[in-house]
Amino acid sequence: MASDIKPLNLKEALELYDILGKYLPEASKDETVLEFIGTIVDRIVEDRSGAYIEAICLMYKCTVEELQGLSSQERLIFFMDGLMKNNIINLKKFCKEIGYAR
Repeated sequence: MASDIKPLNLKEALELYDILGKYLPEASKDETVLEFIGTIVDRIVEDRSGAYIEAICLMYKCTVEELQGLSSQERLIFFMDGLMKNNIINLKKFCKEIGYAR
């Protein structure tokens, strides 16, 4: 599985938002991207959700079976890298501005 990804197209980005929307915090000007993503991870873990697996599969165009061969740390790195490359904070703002936000 390649670790380098390209940003999602609009349709896929909206799918990513559908998967993660309920876990996205409100962005703060004082908060870094890593802190924002850390909050998402904490919320997914607290909810015991597999949303991060679904999100990784979408961002990396891979299957769940391909992810099973990775350690949990590797999956977390893929998740965080994918969210950064897909500018998750701006995706949330965009969805809110067009009325797509949860």
